[in-house]
Amino acid sequence: MFFLIYNILLTIAYLIATPYFIYRLISDLWTGDAREWRQRLGVFHSDELPRPGAIWIHAASMGEVSAALPLVHELRRQYPEYPLYFTTMTRSGQRRARESAPQEVAVSFLPFDLFYSMQLLLKKVRPTALLLVETELWFNLMRLAKNSGAALYMVNGRLSEKSFAQYRRIRWGIEPTLRRIDHVFAQTEEYGRRFSDLGVPEERVTISGNTKNDNLLRLIPPNPGHIRKNLGIGDEEFVIVVGSSRPGEEEMLIPAIQEAAAIRWIIAPRHLNRMKEVENLLDHFGLNRSRYTETPSRSQIILVDLMGQLTNLYAIAQVAFVGGTLTDFGGHNLFEPAVWSKPVIFGQFTGNCQEQADALLSCGGGWQVTDQEGLRKLTSQLYRSFTKTDELKIAGKHARQAVERRARVSQNIVDQILLELQTIKI
Repeated sequence: MFFLIYNILLTIAYLIATPYFIYRLISDLWTGDAREWRQRLGVFHSDELPRPGAIWIHAASMGEVSAALPLVHELRRQYPEYPLYFTTMTRSGQRRARESAPQEVAVSFLPFDLFYSMQLLLKKVRPTALLLVETELWFNLMRLAKNSGAALYMVNGRLSEKSFAQYRRIRWGIEPTLRRIDHVFAQTEEYGRRFSDLGVPEERVTISGNTKNDNLLRLIPPNPGHIRKNLGIGDEEFVIVVGSSRPGEEEMLIPAIQEAAAIRWIIAPRHLNRMKEVENLLDHFGLNRSRYTETPSRSQIILVDLMGQLTNLYAIAQVAFVGGTLTDFGGHNLFEPAVWSKPVIFGQFTGNCQEQADALLSCGGGWQVTDQEGLRKLTSQLYRSFTKTDELKIAGKHARQAVERRARVSQNIVDQILLELQTIKI
């Protein structure tokens, strides 16, 4: 009954949206590249697909693709001749996959989860295994893949409290499919428990950690002195880098910024379309600011208006603050600054990065604050102790160790999957 309702609703939605799909397809044909919408509608050229029997990895957007890439590279490292197929949902995820996956890996968009589209694609690919990254629960894809004989895995499994609550309402319909999953590799014990509560047998759930940690340890260290010089920041100046700030958080930073004019702040909003909004806020409080892409100046605040810079900018900080944690967005990757031996400040909303928060707090590599007053007091305290003690260096060392202790996740997952796939012929 669930799949009948699911497919009827999907088909209705598809029919309603058909004029838009046709418009997008014609628009892409006009520009000379109809690949995206052609593939979303389930039409593939033979050279866009792997040879039959591939291991198929699916990730939705850029974040999930980042989590999947260590698995792709580990599979390629262990079995370089084995076919791999990598699908994504979003354009940003597709770009990242094409830029970062090995050249011999077939990369495409995933069709809409319509029964006939998925059935047609599965007949062509005939995968040995399907690896779904984080929370990619596409029920036609999962059901048809299992019916075709493929092994089914959830890797880097994550279920937020909100998603868990939504899926619990339809557990009656999704439990039979979830019980067919061969193995869930969950990031944390809480996520693992949620998968079990939805129907995955407990003995098939392993707490593996987060594959994104493996990406961090592969990064090439930047030159902090060179970055500071380009930004007009002296070698001895105290710098706080604020990464992935969300609406409401920049205003909560104001008291801390006003507390000590000698602190240099680098603020990277999560979304660049908020840049003008943040500038207006800082101007309202009379704070001296400039943009990352402008000529270096002595402004107290530098706003990062260019994508892809944050990870390296963390390397020049004495301490980092990771956003999405003071307002209720669930937080972002706390280990990004930690990998450069930088201690991390974060707020109370860490639902998306709870394991990292617990790890940093337990080892002394980070601090948690609950509001703007706590943030102001902590940053002021750290600044005053900067030249007097090695507190920040020691905390940064502990933060780096927390990352290192949670590495090799991808290798462990791939080892286990390949051990279970008795049908693989290498």
